[in-house]
Amino acid sequence: MARKADYVIKNADIRWRNFSERVNTRSQYDRDRGDGKSINGGSFAIFLPDDIVTELRALNVAVRENTHVDKPDTPLEHFINVTVQFDPSNPWKNPTIWQISGDNHVKLDENTMGNLDYAEIDNVDVTLNFGSNVGKYGRKVYLNTAYVTLSSNTLADQYGF
Repeated sequence: MARKADYVIKNADIRWRNFSERVNTRSQYDRDRGDGKSINGGSFAIFLPDDIVTELRALNVAVRENTHVDKPDTPLEHFINVTVQFDPSNPWKNPTIWQISGDNHVKLDENTMGNLDYAEIDNVDVTLNFGSNVGKYGRKVYLNTAYVTLSSNTLADQYGF
């Protein structure tokens, strides 16, 4: 049984993918949990259009701004950081991630979701949950469900990948 989603974003623009849960060595808060993965889980960023930014800020979600220091004439972009966290003690909290390639649908788990880090992605639809505690910048965002459609590759489709 999955938990109820707080918010749905269709055709999400995801960037800065870290589904493989690599440890950020530049962060003082990120540590290795003992198996080479981050204690914070995986993560990615969803870049948002202005209408969604207004909605999420009204819900007190941590919406951040991407300023281009080296390119001052580029427009300001808004994004949210999404945490992909698996909890062995509460499996109902674990996110559901579907990788779709042609007619193949594969459910990814904590060990296989790292495949999405460098995949060519056409479309991503996500449902998100928000943390209950309001932090310094707002509520934290967790992945509930993701449907990731990979770019079509004729040879991969022919051989069933």
